[in-house]
Amino acid sequence: SYAARLAEVDEQLGALGVEFSRVIPGREQGVPVRDLDIEPGTQRGSQQGGLSTDRRTGRRNYTKRYPNPEQARSEIIANRLYQAAGINVPNTQPVLEGGEVVGVTSEVIEGLSQGVARDAGDGLVIDAWLANWDVVGEAQDNLLVGPQGEAVRLDQGGALTMRAMGKPKGDRFTDTVEEITTLREQNPELAGVSPAQLRRGFVALESIASQD
Repeated sequence: SYAARLAEVDEQLGALGVEFSRVIPGREQGVPVRDLDIEPGTQRGSQQGGLSTDRRTGRRNYTKRYPNPEQARSEIIANRLYQAAGINVPNTQPVLEGGEVVGVTSEVIEGLSQGVARDAGDGLVIDAWLANWDVVGEAQDNLLVGPQGEAVRLDQGGALTMRAMGKPKGDRFTDTVEEITTLREQNPELAGVSPAQLRRGFVALESIASQD
């Protein structure tokens, strides 16, 4: 059972005024799919989608459609918690069609490049707590380097209860945060995390509950 771990996530979200049990943030906070012009041939990753332009604002986003709305909910909540912990992630909104959540759309952050940022390890504790198994990405395109050399985490579709490909983690999402070890073992980019970076990560995790 992963009830204990979800309860902990729910407690931290409560401090931010967010209920994990809600389907998704309200309709007024979402983007209707009809307002997104998706560019053909720009899909990245396993989920249907691509680069898009919001007709209402002119902003460039990356939009994904999810067969399971639970994955959209997990990604948005994971991003909210990363932001609360001071970890660089894009602003993300639900995509709506017929009043239902069908995906997510995330702002495009310019100036990103592949590599290992100096502070990539600072987010490991949050990665592990959120069970973000796909934090680095199969093509090393989820954990990138920003224009100032900072780590930027894209695409949290594999966080919390869902796998990146869309299947539930089931009983592999447990109340024991084994990812603090397995993420380092499976990703060379995180293998060299220092004790000081782990301490910063735990401080960031503790800070979430103190936010109003």
